[in-house]
Amino acid sequence: MKFFKLILPLIPIFLLILGLSLLFLNLNKTPSPFFNPISQTFQNDFRNLTKLLNQNQISYDSDISINDSLGKIFLTIIQNGRPIDVILSTEKDPLFQTAALQKILKLATIKNKQVTFIDLSLKRPYATLKDN
Repeated sequence: MKFFKLILPLIPIFLLILGLSLLFLNLNKTPSPFFNPISQTFQNDFRNLTKLLNQNQISYDSDISINDSLGKIFLTIIQNGRPIDVILSTEKDPLFQTAALQKILKLATIKNKQVTFIDLSLKRPYATLKDN
């Protein structure tokens, strides 16, 4: 009985010391970085895509939306003052996609056609053209 009376007042002090030490250890931890749903590889490819569009002098609207679950990038490019909706793939190499985009725009200019829509995200990409 004497032992219990001696230990009982020490239990709250022990719990207080344990709680403060856990709090101190937790405060000294470095915070983990925020979760980014877009992979680092894709972020690099996206930077490369915008860089390639600028290098190839393809003007585009600054509003580029990415739907990673569909694996698509939606953007609007401007050619001769006309907007063209373009869908690119997050799965494909940005270099090949910008090369294909440039080739489509060049062929449309040579054939005197107006491009209205380009989808490079599919297995078989396509472009919709109309006469000027």
